[in-house]
Amino acid sequence: MRKYLQWAILVAATVSMAALCWGAGSQFRFAAYGDCRDGHEVHRKIVRQMLTGKPAFVIATGDFVDRGDNEAAWQIFADIVSPIKSAIPYYPIIGNHDLEHGGKGYYKKNLGFSSNTGQMRYYSLNYGNSHFIVLDSTNLDEQQLQWLQADLKSSEKKFKHRFAAFHYPLWTLVPRRVEATEKVRQQLQATLTAAKLCGVFLGHDHYFYMTKQEGVTYMTTGGGGAALYDMDESLAHPGDKYCKCNHFIRVTVSSKRATAEVRDPAGKVLDQFVICSH
Repeated sequence: MRKYLQWAILVAATVSMAALCWGAGSQFRFAAYGDCRDGHEVHRKIVRQMLTGKPAFVIATGDFVDRGDNEAAWQIFADIVSPIKSAIPYYPIIGNHDLEHGGKGYYKKNLGFSSNTGQMRYYSLNYGNSHFIVLDSTNLDEQQLQWLQADLKSSEKKFKHRFAAFHYPLWTLVPRRVEATEKVRQQLQATLTAAKLCGVFLGHDHYFYMTKQEGVTYMTTGGGGAALYDMDESLAHPGDKYCKCNHFIRVTVSSKRATAEVRDPAGKVLDQFVICSH
């Protein structure tokens, strides 16, 4: 009986320590991925693997369906992500495909939640020692950009790490999208650099791509199930990481740094790197 009690106390202590380790304290995990669209089987596998890491939440970088007005596609999507949404927060980002043909309100119906801005286009949230900013890059209007500046100012020096997430990338390995990324850079890069963000999570391009620019780590995670894109490696910068692969990113945040693992749908680690270190 005494041995059983000792074992029970040890198990309870271990569980308690795990909760402290991965809770909303100085160290926690989250997952990021995007562009699942109609790749349902890949998407299901990624959802299962993301949950194995016991993340505090998931950030999804958009393009949840192939056509925003397709109710049946939204129903499939809702079924696939239900294991996540029933367990932890799922923070969505608007992608261009989600609003195609008007969207008919399916985005809000399937992904709506109460944000600090009262709507889903852009919002921010805090977890542990970190601040997260979500933008709608499909419509970067003046109102949103003013809100971004105000949010960055109000969160300055209050958090060890600050991250941003939106759909359109600032750099690409797809030649036909170079011009579009230049436009996004003109709108956002100076602001993100001045704010000294740790990292930015992006979608739209169907592969994994990481580039560090002016102290900020930009991560395109568009391997959630949609057909993968070929990459033109001549567009990459020295030190960039990339792969034509279905994947998600598992992020571990501690008191002094944030690290990332790129994992495939079977859970295999494809790459790993430091996002930021303070």
